[in-house]
Amino acid sequence: MINRRFFTVCLLVTAGSAAGQATGFVAGLHPDRRPDGAPQLAQATLTPEQLERALHGIDRPVPGNVESIVAAGRWWIPLRGPGMNPPYDLRNWHSPSVGASVLSSR
Repeated sequence: MINRRFFTVCLLVTAGSAAGQATGFVAGLHPDRRPDGAPQLAQATLTPEQLERALHGIDRPVPGNVESIVAAGRWWIPLRGPGMNPPYDLRNWHSPSVGASVLSSR
């Protein structure tokens, strides 16, 4: 008896939450285009100093598409800044000589 009531309540809660969801298209009629009133995105360019700072600790020649990832615009990319402290600091971001230059470039 209790199991039947519990099952009935669970079924009603599930059916109610499914019926409450909105239907329709999320992307609109033209998902491949930005809306007319949306802000326009401009291509961001990095100065050579910013690119060199972002590529700190990576041996030359830069492997694969690392340089294009660094120059990806205004997105936050963990490759551009210091990561973990030593002994996991493979790019030597946290060494004393680098700390002063990183702080001065901000």
